[in-house]
Amino acid sequence: LRDIPGKLDNKGTTSLKFKLELCEWMTENRDMCKTKTAVELGTCNGYTTRILSTFFKDVITFEQLPERISIAKQFNAGYENIEYHQQDIYNSSWWEVDRDVGLVFIDAAHEYEFVKKDFENSEKLPHNDQLFIVFDDYGAFTDVKRLVDQSIESGIIKFDRFLGEAE
Repeated sequence: LRDIPGKLDNKGTTSLKFKLELCEWMTENRDMCKTKTAVELGTCNGYTTRILSTFFKDVITFEQLPERISIAKQFNAGYENIEYHQQDIYNSSWWEVDRDVGLVFIDAAHEYEFVKKDFENSEKLPHNDQLFIVFDDYGAFTDVKRLVDQSIESGIIKFDRFLGEAE
């Protein structure tokens, strides 16, 4: 985490606490991570992308804005297990990947209907057993929190833990 900015450096990224706790979770699940693909919705500057790429076999990341893809590629130069896709995930079949996915990191649009669509489409990803989904900004956006809370209450998803500042 030494070279990866946190919220104090860049308000648009996750906190260093979040990043550290994500690393701790991936360390606990290292055997799964090293054989699976992580999918990231919302590349932004590529900070989380790099963290995912150090634990997972490979990372497929989606970002709508070409300038963010360019920034992320530059930041992650030398990380060969990252596949970048510049596309609108709300008007494409991004979930049609040809790998066994172990984790989805959802951090694209934060309005309820978009978070719901991200979640529903994530469930379509190929996965052999469990699929872990990380919802960024649970504590920062009420629509993200509402979708996650409703999904837990209805039994659609099983809660594992909070990461970062929202508890």
